[in-house]
Amino acid sequence: MSEREPDFKASASALGYVYQLREALHLCVGRLGNLDWALAIEAGDDIEEVRRDGRTYYQLKHRSPGTRMTNASVDLWKTLRIWCHAIAHGQIDLDETDLILLTTAELPHETVGSMLQPEDSRQRDEQSALEALSVFSVDAPG
Repeated sequence: MSEREPDFKASASALGYVYQLREALHLCVGRLGNLDWALAIEAGDDIEEVRRDGRTYYQLKHRSPGTRMTNASVDLWKTLRIWCHAIAHGQIDLDETDLILLTTAELPHETVGSMLQPEDSRQRDEQSALEALSVFSVDAPG
């Protein structure tokens, strides 16, 4: 009888959790020396950062290499739905809150994800992203 080799592959959810912890630790290290903030995991969002001047909600999506986040991406629309629901129900005040979607997926050129990258990427174009979302949501089935 042959002995079965152990399965050492981590599940997708375990990898996502490790990614979440890694990003939370990265945020903490980046704020060393400043005591005016707090970080929570799985509170308001995957990661919630609270500062004296507001808060930031981070929605994290860990995906396999080669995965692309297009305008039809379930990750994009699910994140937007979660945030819109929280805003509509008074759980998020946009005057005090930044919303950030962090993903390991590729962001193809001229997709909503690529247009909503940080300011320093020089690719940020909120108006074009809004127009793309509006067109896509009108064209979407259902």
